[in-house]
Amino acid sequence: MIGTRTSSSYTPHVDVAPADRPLILVAPRWEEAEPFLTEMLSPNEEIASVFVDAILAAGGLPLQMSITEDIEVIRHYVDIADGIAIPGGPDVNPKRWGDDRPYDPTLCCEIRDSFEFKLVGEVLRAKKPLFTTCRGAGLAAGTRGWRAQANPDQLRTPLLRRPSG
Repeated sequence: MIGTRTSSSYTPHVDVAPADRPLILVAPRWEEAEPFLTEMLSPNEEIASVFVDAILAAGGLPLQMSITEDIEVIRHYVDIADGIAIPGGPDVNPKRWGDDRPYDPTLCCEIRDSFEFKLVGEVLRAKKPLFTTCRGAGLAAGTRGWRAQANPDQLRTPLLRRPSG
């Protein structure tokens, strides 16, 4: 595919009309609120332009979801989507798969964990396509009772394992 680059995103030239593209809902990243001058900025939900570009280049129509705890909203997201994408980001909290060893909580994002664990459960229930990268792959493994580890030197077992019991 040949495309053009704009100041913020890649616009591919594909032979698929926008209305005919599969709708790919993308789970957002979560950026904490930060101070700016005399005020505190609101937290942000966002997706990386490279993720959007890849979906567009593949002929999909990316649309960002909003993080929510409402399972009915999550189910509706899954129902209307042709596929779901979960990008990388902070670590998934190891407590989610039963690892109680000390872990630096600043490396995790509980807001995303809570939303995305429910989201993956609904995607699997609906048997919809799920694309994940990095954090998303670890999260998807965790929802199925598997454990993914970015640093294999910390494991005394295979990289992916099903918990006993």
